[in-house]
Amino acid sequence: MKFKVDLQLLLPAVLLSVLGSFVIWSVNPDLIVGHLLSVGIGVVLFLVISQFNLVRYQMLWPVVLILLVVGLLAVFGQPAIRGSYRWIVIGKYTIQVAELGKPALVFALAGFASTFLLRTFRNVAVYLFLGFIPAFIVMKQPDLGDAILYSIMILTIMFAGYVKYRYLLYLGLIGMLLLPLGWFALEDYQQSRIVSFVQPDYDPQGIGYNATQALIAVGSGGLSGKGLGQGTQSHLRFLPESHTDFIFASLTEELGFIGSFVLLGLYAVLFYRLLVCAMGSKSIFNRLFLIGIYIQLFIQTVVNIGMNLGLVPITGVTLPLVSFGGSSVVVTFISLGMAQAVFQSERQDELLIR
Repeated sequence: MKFKVDLQLLLPAVLLSVLGSFVIWSVNPDLIVGHLLSVGIGVVLFLVISQFNLVRYQMLWPVVLILLVVGLLAVFGQPAIRGSYRWIVIGKYTIQVAELGKPALVFALAGFASTFLLRTFRNVAVYLFLGFIPAFIVMKQPDLGDAILYSIMILTIMFAGYVKYRYLLYLGLIGMLLLPLGWFALEDYQQSRIVSFVQPDYDPQGIGYNATQALIAVGSGGLSGKGLGQGTQSHLRFLPESHTDFIFASLTEELGFIGSFVLLGLYAVLFYRLLVCAMGSKSIFNRLFLIGIYIQLFIQTVVNIGMNLGLVPITGVTLPLVSFGGSSVVVTFISLGMAQAVFQSERQDELLIR
């Protein structure tokens, strides 16, 4: 088998990681070695996974879904970290199962939707039931950001799976009726974040503090920024989570509009490539899987940048490939490797047919 690498996927991903590494080194030098190790592991896994024909294993989607649910439930047997049950602790390392679950959920949903076409109400109902089991578990950890991301992935893959429009209308009406009840399913701090988003002057020194400081950091960067290591918001500890949730604000403060423009340009190249691969796929499984990976990364990017700019409520979603976090970085490279593997398998099949 000839070794192939899609540089249109790998190169922007690596450059985003390099850009993130500079910012992490700037705001917290103690974390840079661990972050670079995660990037290295991620790149290796990308290169390995991208060479497999994952399409051959699409019938294993029930096994993948079961393992995902078991993994998400396993975190409740672990010690709570900052009030949440999101991590499995192995020695001095932690694994965030909800991150690993993102490409796994996409694989399972694409497998179901390509095996049982979403053309009947029964199949749609079973699809939604199976899909929202992991989303509900993530919500109870509690992890609102990833629960919302899971939900968007579920609905997008369903929409792309040739579901009948009347079913979408029914689901939309049901969703509108149930939406007010969702408020009562939120934790108190999650409700406060939404209130703070709607009313920016609500508790600016409390629940609204992070959003306020992020906006100050973004606004103070100017065209070219203050320079690496010169950001006052991050280095004077005004901006919390400057290396994770609010790394975009840190980057914009230190590298300015130019730095953020480069960041967005790299994301644009990456997302365009994923979308081209998805639209060029003839297999239902391949198309749904690639659309799922695209949505997974695109929505996560939009939500993170949006909360840094005060455009969406703070949900704790990291910036793919840029934020510090071993699980997030490694899983993103795994997702991209799986995307290349799926698209590459289709091109190989076309060559065999010819």
